[in-house]
Amino acid sequence: MLSHGRIGTSEFAERTIWATIERIPRFSLFAALLNEHHDIRARLNSTHQMSTLFIPTNDAIVSNTDFSRSGPHERCHGTLEYHIVPWPLSTTNLFCTPTLPTQFHPNSVNGPQRLKVDIRFTGPIIDGRAKVEYPDIAASNGYIHAIDTVLQPPSLSTLSSIMHMPKAQFGTFIRALHHSGIITEVNGMQSSGLTAFAPSNRAFDELGEERIRHLFTPEGRGELKMIVASHFVLNKTLYSNAYYVGRGRSLQHLEVNLCARGTRHFKLETLQPDVSHKVTVFRFARLIEMAIDDFTFVAHKDIVAKDGVLHVVHRLLSR
Repeated sequence: MLSHGRIGTSEFAERTIWATIERIPRFSLFAALLNEHHDIRARLNSTHQMSTLFIPTNDAIVSNTDFSRSGPHERCHGTLEYHIVPWPLSTTNLFCTPTLPTQFHPNSVNGPQRLKVDIRFTGPIIDGRAKVEYPDIAASNGYIHAIDTVLQPPSLSTLSSIMHMPKAQFGTFIRALHHSGIITEVNGMQSSGLTAFAPSNRAFDELGEERIRHLFTPEGRGELKMIVASHFVLNKTLYSNAYYVGRGRSLQHLEVNLCARGTRHFKLETLQPDVSHKVTVFRFARLIEMAIDDFTFVAHKDIVAKDGVLHVVHRLLSR
């Protein structure tokens, strides 16, 4: 039994996710939180809606000082929704899926807030920190994966995520955001979702020292602004395996099937009015490459933020 540290993956297969977790002592704290949010509990108890629940163990909740029953009801509700994916996903499926939609739909992003899934030697890592301790607890309406950390929705915006990147690798871009005024401009805009491409210092180095010095002068500020603006896309959120345009009833959404293969093309208009990019996504199962304008490959994909997504590139997208 799971309560004694062992698990049988089909032991609860005839019960719903909710009926399963309320019977396992190791999950009692999270179950108590869910019990206060009737809409979430109803979904996990429904036989008409399939789900996957990443459930923190009691030890994970006790060790997380920021997550307790005394927190605001609305914030707790969103955090609980962030642990639920509206698909039934086994561990095999997780190996094919770099990001996943959750039941949490904040106003800051078009579409659902997504989770990042990394695959390491020890198995799937959820959201960069949560290790799956007990995988594939099968229920009648989906799967349960027990994790060792409470998942928290992203707290940083895309711009803030860039500001927190190491200056040794991204210091030039961070300076450029301030010098060009783009950071103020983007912060002041009303947008539904955001895709940003963050060029590394290596990307700027290709311009040469003399050109870089010019761009950071008052005379070069306008030219620098055009370069920086071409790395931001408003109202379109492109992950390596999902795409959202608009919001609400006008939301358009493409979700790439699990373990799919093939090539897809996207046109992204940037903050610079006369610059758009063609992004090509090549996929074979979990192996995914993203190419921008045919020549620039994304070096690091799917840095998830609270208002969109960030990708790292080692070449400038506009010069």
